[in-house]
Amino acid sequence: MTRYILLLILPLLTAACVPDGPRPYGAQADLPPDLDRSTEVDLSDAYFAALPDCVTILPMGAGTDGGAPVLEAAMTRHARDRFSRVIGGPERRALMDRLLVDLTVPEDRAYFAHRTRCGHFLTFAPWGGEDLYAVVYSRKAVGIAAQLTDGGDSAPLWRARHVTVRSDGSLPLSPLGVVIGAFEAARLEGDTDLPNSMADDVARRLISTLPDLGLRTGSTVLTNGGVLDGDPLTMGD
Repeated sequence: MTRYILLLILPLLTAACVPDGPRPYGAQADLPPDLDRSTEVDLSDAYFAALPDCVTILPMGAGTDGGAPVLEAAMTRHARDRFSRVIGGPERRALMDRLLVDLTVPEDRAYFAHRTRCGHFLTFAPWGGEDLYAVVYSRKAVGIAAQLTDGGDSAPLWRARHVTVRSDGSLPLSPLGVVIGAFEAARLEGDTDLPNSMADDVARRLISTLPDLGLRTGSTVLTNGGVLDGDPLTMGD
């Protein structure tokens, strides 16, 4: 019981001093990830040399929970705020079936990138955060570590990680407080829209750390050498 009470009080005591905004990737925090609202970011100088204009969103790895499709959709949606073309979900699967490739294989990723004229990949995996349900208090946490690569063995052009948290309940200081806290905690647990909301929040926070280079050019695909000859392979081809 003492542990639960401390878990209830800690967010209240730290609310005023919780760090927010971007900070260096891997920086040591004074708070656990699920109480830290900041986003850790590492942006390589190579990003500006590569000027990635098209990315393929790879699915979250096997063995993750049922929220993976929701997170993938959110990452795809927000990535469109930074890149001219984003291949994700249905389009990626259709292209993989057509090209007979497995994007976990480096050689297949290279072939996929060549055929689609989309040379960069955005991957993401669970990171940090822990759910808690203590009858009078409930906390939900969704954390993601993401990175952008060229599909090879080179270092990531960009990587970032963030944990978003939702909590509800109250301190059990009286019988009425117990009832109210239990109701609020149960309401949070039963909120069916919460996974969508939290997935959108964590994806938005991550993608917002990517520089907006204004490379959108409609249907034209650019590379370092200029405009490509011919259109890239798409799902409708």
